[in-house]
Amino acid sequence: YFTSLNKDDKSFNSFAAKQKALYSNISSNPNFYFQIEYAKFLNQGNQRFIAIPTDEDWANADYNLAYEKYKERFANAGDFTFYFVGNFDEQQLKEYVKQYLASLPGNNTKEEIVDDGYRPLSGSHEKIIKKGTEPKSNVIIQYSGETTYSPEEDHLLESLGEILSIKLIEKLREEESGVYGVGARGGLNKYPYGSYSFSISFPCGPENVTKLKEAALAEVQNIIDNGPEEKDVAKVKEAQLLEYKENLKKNRYWLNSLKNADYNKLDRSKIVGFTKAIDDITAEKIQQVAKKYLTKGYILAVLYPEDQE
Repeated sequence: YFTSLNKDDKSFNSFAAKQKALYSNISSNPNFYFQIEYAKFLNQGNQRFIAIPTDEDWANADYNLAYEKYKERFANAGDFTFYFVGNFDEQQLKEYVKQYLASLPGNNTKEEIVDDGYRPLSGSHEKIIKKGTEPKSNVIIQYSGETTYSPEEDHLLESLGEILSIKLIEKLREEESGVYGVGARGGLNKYPYGSYSFSISFPCGPENVTKLKEAALAEVQNIIDNGPEEKDVAKVKEAQLLEYKENLKKNRYWLNSLKNADYNKLDRSKIVGFTKAIDDITAEKIQQVAKKYLTKGYILAVLYPEDQE
């Protein structure tokens, strides 16, 4: 990548042809089509957004420009961070670093993330998408907007998603008997600007969309008004602690955690102290983030079959 990037027009043309065929096939899938159209709806006005490359997009793709941009990105190894995670001899690793990394082209220039000012759709909106002939629907309820990034609130919003998933499974699947695969998830981003996103999604029959949507929103409102049940908070904390202990044994977890800490300019030592963040979760804190982030309107997207009235 840094010193001998291969340029092969034949391979690029072959890749483009395969991608065109692939996207042409999967675009006929109602679920995939739904996700693409929903992404377009969220990103309207974003000149850099391409939901799925069309034949025209591929025809306009400039391989020479892409190649030059790729070389430009890898021209300065000094602005890269290299991570090594695993069981290795440190002294031997240092020798390899001196031999293979220290010789790469680079300088002291450091780039920073730039906010171009674009913001995706937020607030209260509705998007109905029709595709396919089978009596199947998908529902997405999404809350999003700008906020000041906080590692604690990021974790609490993620935990809220896990708690709400428990309640949605109980209500929508076990009590309503109308849906499988329901889930909620959320989190905060620091770059390119402080933002939050929280979504609820589930498949169901077209006849159940309104009923199940209202049931899901009722569970959200209950947490906003009354907070989560202590037993659900305890269940989520127990699951997070167990997962954390298992993750500490995995190289991939350490790699991702180090990258995330550096990317968000966080204290790396918090990686080994995550048990405190789990212990600090309370029903009151979960209720507070629910009030803060789930009361500013939501975007509703629904997939219906083409013959739906």
